[in-house]
Parts: sequence; structure tokens; C-alpha cells
Amino acid sequence: MNCSKCGQAVADGSAFCNRCGAPIAALAPPVPPPSQPETEIWAGRFSGKSMGLAVVALVAFAAALVVLFVAKPDLPRWLALTLGGMWTLFALILLVRFLVERWTVRYRLTTERLFEEKGLLRREVTELELIRVDDVSFAQNVIERLFNVGSVSISSTDSDEPRLVLRGIAGPEMVKEMIRSQMKRLRQGTVQLKEI
Repeated sequence: MNCSKCGQAVADGSAFCNRCGAPIAALAPPVPPPSQPETEIWAGRFSGKSMGLAVVALVAFAAALVVLFVAKPDLPRWLALTLGGMWTLFALILLVRFLVERWTVRYRLTTERLFEEKGLLRREVTELELIRVDDVSFAQNVIERLFNVGSVSISSTDSDEPRLVLRGIAGPEMVKEMIRSQMKRLRQGTVQLKEI
């Protein structure tokens, strides 16, 4: 390629002539990669395994009740009924929480977006563009580590939903890495303000 003003040979990709400083004809914009359809790469729900700590506490409470009833067979009936009722109430609360979380919350990750769908009769969908994600992390307690479940936290520049938490999902580290890799893939070829 030659400079249109002085005729000097100019290296490909140069914006100005090295000899006279004249701007070289506008460079063609980079060709975007072929558009690929958005596809789902992961879908998940609340996992009952994430309630492991509460289940362990429920089983320990039941074992303590059995030991108490065996050790003290002459325990007043009202006390036995009260303790049994407390255990039953605790078990019912856990069951209802599990059913509500399992039936009403769904997560979906595509190559471009993350969706959180809430509701049983009324549905609310939160959508997060992956290119807006700033940070992804995951957390697990001791019991959740045993069952490989946990929560994934996503911070973004989205004004409606700056922080999204995927609670009680199986394989949280894998999901975090999938979100991170899709975010990085989408950001390739874009100029970030901090890089300028």
C-alpha cells in the first residue's frame, strides 16, 4: 500500500504515513466472527443436598430424643409430646422449604445470558447479559462440600440486578467456571475502558 499524498510505501495496518504524516485511508473495520445462535449450556435447580446441615441437625435431634426416651421412660407425657412436636415441626419446615425452593426456582445459562426464573403460579424471570458480569465466586459450607453443592454469586454492571446468587446448586465450581469462560469469550474483541 502507498501513501496517497507522497507515494511512499506504507506498511499494512498503518494509520499514518511515516514520511509525510498524512492519514492513510480508513482501515476496514474488523470482520466480526460469524454469528452463532444462542444455545443453552447448563440448567439447574435447587438441590436438596444443600440442606444437608439442617438434615444432620434434624437427625441429631431425633437421636437425642430417642436416647432421652430410652433413658427416662417415666418422662411426663406432655414433655414427650412437646419434644416430638418440635421435631415434627422442624421436619415439616425443612420439607416445605425444600419443595418451595425446588419447584419455584430454576436457573439457565446460555452462551450469552444467565436466567433466573422464580414462581409457581406467577413467574418472574431475571436475565443477566454475561458480557456485563464483573466477578463470579462460589461458596460452600462443610456439609455442602461433602455433597458438592453450594451457591454461586455473580456481580455485574447491570442496574436492575447488580448481584445475582444461584443458591443450593449442584457443582457450583463447575457452574462458576462455565459463567466465567462464557464471559471471557464474549469480551474477546471488545475494548474495555480500563485498557485504553
